Amino acid sequence: MSRLSQGVIISLCCISLNAFAAPGSRSGAKAKVTGAHVGQVAPQLQSSTTAAAYNAGQRLVNFAARFGVTPAAKSNTTTALRTSAGFFPTLPLQVQPGAGAIPKTIRWNKTFGTPRYMQFTPPTEGYTTATVPHRSQAISIAKNFLESNKLLLRIKDPLTEFSLLSAKTDKQGFTHVRFQQAYQGVEVWAKDVYVHMNNKGQVISFNGVYTPTPSSLNGVKPSLSSDEGIQTVLTDLESRGYSSGVPLPYRRILKYNGPSAREVIWHDRRNVPHLAWFVQVRTGLDHDWYYFVDAVSGNVLRSYDNVDHDGPTTGSGTDLNGVTQTFGSYQIGGTYYMIDAAEPMYNAAQSQVPDNALGAIISLDLKNADLSSQAQFYYVTSTNNSWTDPAAVSAEYNAAVTYNYYRTTFGRNSIDDSGMTIYSLIHVTSNGQGMENAYWNGGLMAYGDGAQVFKPLAGGLDVAAHEMTHGVNQHSANLEYVDQSGALNESMSDAFAVMVDTLNWTIGEKVMKDLVDYPSGALRDLDDPHH
Repeated sequence: MSRLSQGVIISLCCISLNAFAAPGSRSGAKAKVTGAHVGQVAPQLQSSTTAAAYNAGQRLVNFAARFGVTPAAKSNTTTALRTSAGFFPTLPLQVQPGAGAIPKTIRWNKTFGTPRYMQFTPPTEGYTTATVPHRSQAISIAKNFLESNKLLLRIKDPLTEFSLLSAKTDKQGFTHVRFQQAYQGVEVWAKDVYVHMNNKGQVISFNGVYTPTPSSLNGVKPSLSSDEGIQTVLTDLESRGYSSGVPLPYRRILKYNGPSAREVIWHDRRNVPHLAWFVQVRTGLDHDWYYFVDAVSGNVLRSYDNVDHDGPTTGSGTDLNGVTQTFGSYQIGGTYYMIDAAEPMYNAAQSQVPDNALGAIISLDLKNADLSSQAQFYYVTSTNNSWTDPAAVSAEYNAAVTYNYYRTTFGRNSIDDSGMTIYSLIHVTSNGQGMENAYWNGGLMAYGDGAQVFKPLAGGLDVAAHEMTHGVNQHSANLEYVDQSGALNESMSDAFAVMVDTLNWTIGEKVMKDLVDYPSGALRDLDDPHH
């Protein structure tokens, strides 16, 4: 909502930028399917009645239309497989309409070009009571799902490339089957997927991080033996001043029997797969070294100490309203970063802190500069975990409060519901002057320090909630920011702002400076909109 006052534009707004949603597509756009292959109708459908086949076929037609696929005329000698229109849709994947495996949502892993999340709406017809599948049934359903969707998953042989890790049923009767990715019997490091099904045995979602079948590997037979891989690591550690060994009394506690090696497939930063030896060596009680040694060349691909010397901690500081707040921070050596890596959405396995902390809540400092293409972001840091910039304290604390409101109230996993990192940018200027604004720019929340009308806008919890809700809107309803839809966009942000900041029904009362044009002391009042 905007207001022009004395030549100053005052707004809490959302500038929706298209974020990556699928390989080669725009956020919010329907995924364009090109070069589609003819989909194979699941065998279960062949025994269905004509009416059931028609319903399933119609769902496929509707699904195809959503992705821009034109149904192709196709004759078929099996009467029960034909729809009344006499055609089947051409699809880029094999689906099982009888099992309800028709994705309504697909989110992509842009690194590997694979689905990282898929959601399904199972059919309701034919189901009257819930029947929780036995463990063996659930595993079979999950394997069938992976096999049926192997073209979409980009996995050549799912039955051999996904090995069962676990199958657990929760209190609601929903079953979650987890698989480890493998290739020709060799584990693919840190890659696993889940298939989730409801209490009727219907697949409702899929998620995970994995790679397409690593066919570029020249076999999985190592040129380097495991002993040679271990010796490579021991030599490297000795050159760095470490010697292998753990006192005998502690080996049982640590379940450590000396240096070990196992064959894995490891992907480098360019996502190139390598056949490697994963070597673990302890050099005392305070160091647990992980090495990845190329099993062909013998080169060390990567190494790190797996003992958690650094990591998430809790910091404190005084915010813009003079209140001492506590929030998550991250220690690396003697430096603390304003990075909250303790929330449930944080992805420790895939993160490199500080530069790529996935699923963290991070405050950055623009240091009184305009947010332009030449802008330089700075980490907010401390040497003692006691924080002295009130704007940073407010931004970090308010972002965490808003994130946790959405998580605990709606079960939402961050702004995009997929663990998106939450960024707050403080000390933003406009044309070199104090910015009388806060906004969501499609990827972060930007806060000005105000001038004549506002105090520093990071001081308002309701302001933070308003802006973050613009992000939630972008990743859900995605209301266009014009005309009536734009007004609804703003209205929803206001509504959730007072749901997060429950002290009153006003918005912006903590950041208002100009009491002449705003005698109520607030930007808006939802209890009395005319106030």
